[in-house]
Amino acid sequence: MEDFSPVVCAIDIGGTKFEVGLVTRDGTLIDRERGEVDPEVGPQSHLAMLIGLVSSQLARARDHHRRRVLAIGIGCAGPIERDCVTVSPVNIASWNRFPLRGHLEELTGLQVFGDLDAKALALAEGWLGAAVGVRNFCAMTVSTGVGGGIVVDGELFQHLRTHVNPDDPAPTSRDSKRHTAGADP
Repeated sequence: MEDFSPVVCAIDIGGTKFEVGLVTRDGTLIDRERGEVDPEVGPQSHLAMLIGLVSSQLARARDHHRRRVLAIGIGCAGPIERDCVTVSPVNIASWNRFPLRGHLEELTGLQVFGDLDAKALALAEGWLGAAVGVRNFCAMTVSTGVGGGIVVDGELFQHLRTHVNPDDPAPTSRDSKRHTAGADP
């Protein structure tokens, strides 16, 4: 009997590596692959490596794990546009306003969702980690860069800006779109 229960293809775009894995509805990581980022190559080389990782994980979901991939979720170093429409990870210079979401949707036919890696971390901590049951908290990443996600009253704080640029004028409004920490994905 074939199961084909759902999983999400999770992508971590870091400053020095790409990781792609399969995550079940209960948050279990059942598979993953990693590729090192070469800062000297162009944007299409990075995309080719990422496509290879994603394609491999989609095949493994189907053929090895007997799972059905529902969507792709991305956590990306910033700056980014909402849902990773474009990404500009600081340490991947060739990906300046790179249209990542469109490439992945075209390749896979799946819906693609994304946010800053530190905000994804905050959601994960509220769902399965150290902040389960906590209504107000922040989660910080200190790695190639420094980032954070803030949860207030159980919801991820969303601001119009995803990266601070000292040359930009101060933001004047807040975005009302919120994501609930601890919610079923």
